[in-house]
Amino acid sequence: MKKLALFSVVALLFSCKKKLDYPTTNTFRSPSKILVAGYLPDYGISRTDVSNLALLDRVYYFSVYPDTTTGVFKTFASDTANLNYLNSKLKPGQDLFITVGGWVKSKGIPVMAADSAVKRMNYITALMNFCKYFNVKGVDLDWEDYPAAVNRTLYGSFTKQLADSVHARGMKFSVALGDDANKANFGADVVDKIDNVNIMNYGGLDASNNHSTFTQMTSAITLFTNLKIPKSKIIVGVPFFGKRSGSGTNPPLTQTYSYIFNSAGTKPTMNESKTLIGSTAYAYNGRSLLMQKVDFLRYNAYAGITAWELSQDTTATTEYSLLKTIYDANPAATPLK
Repeated sequence: MKKLALFSVVALLFSCKKKLDYPTTNTFRSPSKILVAGYLPDYGISRTDVSNLALLDRVYYFSVYPDTTTGVFKTFASDTANLNYLNSKLKPGQDLFITVGGWVKSKGIPVMAADSAVKRMNYITALMNFCKYFNVKGVDLDWEDYPAAVNRTLYGSFTKQLADSVHARGMKFSVALGDDANKANFGADVVDKIDNVNIMNYGGLDASNNHSTFTQMTSAITLFTNLKIPKSKIIVGVPFFGKRSGSGTNPPLTQTYSYIFNSAGTKPTMNESKTLIGSTAYAYNGRSLLMQKVDFLRYNAYAGITAWELSQDTTATTEYSLLKTIYDANPAATPLK
């Protein structure tokens, strides 16, 4: 009996040790709350449940961008309507950011940035006035490799110039970067000028055709932290969409999580990472994987998590909502008594 009791104690100790995968403190029962953010594109506002917005600390409005021919500042009537709408729905403490660029919308950035210092400053000044008018709290630069790879030197000089103007007006500044070693270097070049870097850790499949896995996330983060980018500045992107798993070419390459939720023969379960629609499998981040990611980010003192993108989720009134899952996994820290 003594041997059995001793074995039980040892087993208990090892089981406890195994659970402590992340650092803890002696002042809190749970880790600190991280920032919860999400990108919301202009085309997605009409299909986003307004109740979902209440679960966010930050909304990235996606996006404004320079004219692709002249590089001058431009917006559309829909931007005015969308930003007025978001301002009417967000509460004090929720920050509205404007994203500049984003994949094909990056096309006009080098036209503007590479032309002259005068053209760059004219664009920045117009952007700052636009932000002031709509009471925007921050700017997010999403300059991606379209239609060609971004010049690293030009990226650094423009980013620093934009960051200085943003900060001079009391706003925050973030950059969105890919999750590879090259883009980590871009982040390191401007780390002293940015408040946050949003690592776009989505869209990639691993060798088993799983999408944006936990291992892919931690590997991407390591690329940035190895370059001395502080954890306190790192926000990790997660997908609210599924990617076609396998070698097929039809149907579409991606599907929104809400489409998967509504179209699958059975509802996505807690632990499911792939769902069949017809004969095609889509790999996505299910609820349990997102809870694991949130847990890791909280216990390791990273800045936050952001979703691409909010309109792809279900309504937060259902238990299957990915945003609701993130929100519920991220309570405020509880001080020890």
